[in-house]
Formats: sequence, structure tokens, C-alpha cells
Amino acid sequence: MPIAPYQVYLCPLYRDGTKVGETADKINDELEAAGLECCLTIEWNRRALSSMTPTAGIPLRVTISPRTLDKNSVEVKWRAEKESKLLPIEGLATVIKQMVAENYNYHWGHITQTGE
Repeated sequence: MPIAPYQVYLCPLYRDGTKVGETADKINDELEAAGLECCLTIEWNRRALSSMTPTAGIPLRVTISPRTLDKNSVEVKWRAEKESKLLPIEGLATVIKQMVAENYNYHWGHITQTGE
């Protein structure tokens, strides 16, 4: 069982007047159907997100914005890493589920082997 309150943080930016909200809702539904626990925010900009969203401990952030949607992609970033990457929306739930499982197995294996 994960320690974080959620496994994936969905961060839709600039929902109004764009397809961001609709896409975020669809991705959220697909990730939850795949068995992942998601936190979907409804704020419109980064300033609101930084002050109002309970993101502490959530290991994976998926950012959906008009810019990423222009590329039929989302931005994905692990909390512990500096770099983010773009992933295509098509098949996203499968890819993210695999990423989360690999991350969990890596850390769980490290803890059980080293006791840390």
C-alpha cells in the first residue's frame, strides 16, 4: 500500500475556454479505471495550485495544458526528479500504471533489501 495520499496528481492548467478540463476528466476516469488513486485539481493557474492543492507526498504529477494538448500530450514529472517529459495521451493510463508500478517496486525492493 502506498504511503502517499494519492499515486498521481492531475494538474489541469487554464481550463476555461479550452479542452483542458474535458481532457483532465477523461484522463482521471481512465487512471481510476486502471486502479490508480488520483488527485484532480480544478484550479486555473499555477498560483492557485501552489497554495490550495494538497500535493505533499504525491510522487507523480501529470500536467495538462493547452500547450501540451496542442502536441496531443501531457507533461509527466516524478516528484524526486528535476526533469519532466511529454507522454502521448493515447494509451496514457497504461503507461502511467506501469510507471507507478515500477517506481513502487523499485522503492519497496530497496527498503526490504536495505532496511532503509
